[in-house]
Amino acid sequence: MNEKLGLKEYLFEPVPGASLAIFRIAWGGIMFYFFGKLILWSDLGKIRYIDPIFHFKYPGFEWLEMLPPGLMNFTLYLGCVLAIMLLLGLYYRFASIAMAIVYIYVFLMDVSYWNNHYYAYALVALFLL
Repeated sequence: MNEKLGLKEYLFEPVPGASLAIFRIAWGGIMFYFFGKLILWSDLGKIRYIDPIFHFKYPGFEWLEMLPPGLMNFTLYLGCVLAIMLLLGLYYRFASIAMAIVYIYVFLMDVSYWNNHYYAYALVALFLL
């Protein structure tokens, strides 16, 4: 910290936005890989979310129901489109809010697919709002 600046001036000093832009691009790429892995490059989305008759629910989220197969496919494709929007910076505020909703919905569908990385993705999605 510069001795000439007070704490308030230091905290509100302008900084370049390049690091946030790089993080946004990387985040869009990670989310595109996640949703692409589920729906574009394999049938993993169908195997995990559409075909099973029973899904293990998170405690407190038993009320959250699985969408019908057509809407679930649409949701997974929507995740891919939103990830590309984040990657390119198109309508960033809308895309980040929608991505957080779509990702957290998919994350909360079944506790048996829980992974600490998936929880971290949900936290980052909320952080970028």
